[in-house]
Amino acid sequence: MRIKQLTIAICAVFCSVAAYAQQTDYDNAKETALPSGLHINETAKPIKHNYIVWSIAPIQFSENGVGLGISYEHNIDAGGIVNFYMPVVGTFNPSRNIGGEYSNDPMFYVMPGLKFYPTTCYGKIKYAIGPSLVLGMGTQKNYYYDYFSSYYPPHSEVQNRFLLGVMINNSLNFQPTKHLYLGLEFGLGFTYIDKLAGGNNGVTAITQGGFKLGYRL
Repeated sequence: MRIKQLTIAICAVFCSVAAYAQQTDYDNAKETALPSGLHINETAKPIKHNYIVWSIAPIQFSENGVGLGISYEHNIDAGGIVNFYMPVVGTFNPSRNIGGEYSNDPMFYVMPGLKFYPTTCYGKIKYAIGPSLVLGMGTQKNYYYDYFSSYYPPHSEVQNRFLLGVMINNSLNFQPTKHLYLGLEFGLGFTYIDKLAGGNNGVTAITQGGFKLGYRL
């Protein structure tokens, strides 16, 4: 219950900040739409820019737990509306059962996708939304209680987990300087495949998000 409440709270805060950034983008669009000295009746030629960002996520979470992440982003079109985005995330869920046995349940995700910037990716504060394919691999330790035996604590088994799904990510980019990149991200989605020990759990909810710190080339 606490995880659901935290997820809802993060989503609400993120949407509020995203709405503010979106309004700021539209307010500043007229100022950045035309090069300096170009009159409104002249035709503005598109200016080609490369938008390449490498970043790390020292604060990262998923539906599995908390961890770290790295990501790469590159613009596809010259206008900076559509960007390719590739995050790689590792999370852990440390826990201890009643018998005192520890488990970490590591999961590693690769999430290639796209980011759409309504007012381009160039600027101090920018909002983006886009889909991602989610591939996840890891292990999960399950515990079994034998009520017909005096054996205690419960015996455990480490099982392989694989998931395949889709997710919609919302992002906020902050660029206080030419090369410094700061980012916030929050995504929600679902799985098509969620296999654990050979059995498919089918459709399950997935989420990810975090704070990113990076360098723009």
